Amino acid sequence: MTITLQDVAGILGLPTDGIVVTGSTSEDWHAACAAIFGHVPEAGEFHHSGDLRISFLDRHYTRWTDHEGNHAAEIYFTKAHIARMLGTWLLADKSGGSNFGCRLVPLLGGGFEDIGRFSWGSAVLTHLFRNLCELTDARRTDMDGCHILLQIWAWIRFPPIAPPFLLIQSRAHIMDAEKFKPHEVTHYRATLDTLCRDEVVWQLYIDYEWLDVTLEQQYLWLAVTPIIYFHTVEACQPDRCMRQFDLDQPIPDKSRKLRGIHDHTLRGKVEENWRRKLKDHIDRWNTRIQHIIDGLEMLYHATTVEEFPRFGLEYIHEEIGRIIGMFRESSRVDEPGP
Repeated sequence: MTITLQDVAGILGLPTDGIVVTGSTSEDWHAACAAIFGHVPEAGEFHHSGDLRISFLDRHYTRWTDHEGNHAAEIYFTKAHIARMLGTWLLADKSGGSNFGCRLVPLLGGGFEDIGRFSWGSAVLTHLFRNLCELTDARRTDMDGCHILLQIWAWIRFPPIAPPFLLIQSRAHIMDAEKFKPHEVTHYRATLDTLCRDEVVWQLYIDYEWLDVTLEQQYLWLAVTPIIYFHTVEACQPDRCMRQFDLDQPIPDKSRKLRGIHDHTLRGKVEENWRRKLKDHIDRWNTRIQHIIDGLEMLYHATTVEEFPRFGLEYIHEEIGRIIGMFRESSRVDEPGP
């Protein structure tokens, strides 16, 4: 099991389709902040890493009532709120929510519809995946990423470890963190070690109407594709956790390794255009509909009366050709059949 784009959409309600969240790390950040937030940060409001301190946003945008009625100020305020959500929650770093990556500032330009066209959900999952990977180093003592996504996912998928099942005997255990922590860890470890199959929720999300997610976007959750957040590229592998999509799980292939790019960092890369550098991976993301794990099921839905308009004839022609090619390949290892 793993956290998937389906989980990100179901838990956080973030868009998982759309434009990759990446860009350049070489910008005039003072000018960018002035254009997006209406104010120029002072020298002390930039962290030594180059990130923008959240205190800059707090200094100008704390109470909505201070800006209500001024249309331009309301837009600045709303974009500052989005920046806070990204910096302190969704794409948090080791600063504990006190900084906001300047590289994200230009992506908040334009209208709110433009901001909504980015695949923020896949960026959040990419950032979390990378930090879960780095956390396997025993020397690491902290972790970036959307912790609440990981926690709620675990509570949903493994109900016995969710809060109603915690063996908390009194309020004192909660108030005294030093006493509560050993009990909590012991409980979680023992519960996970003894989980039975019927105590795991494989399939959860049934109705996506409240998310306004189209059927085609739901099928894209089944695509084997790289997912990207600026310099970070991770492998999204739904073919290894198909039971979470209510599909049968065959023996999976080896986990995909992204050699030569997995160790990329932003250190020293102050003038890098990641959209150009990661072009091959972005192209794969943009054509991920060609890499959905269950092409036959996709084709079936594409040719039903209700869903036919969502898929062009060109796509259906390509999909049929791909499936015919699969059958031809199988003839090399199987006896010829009808």
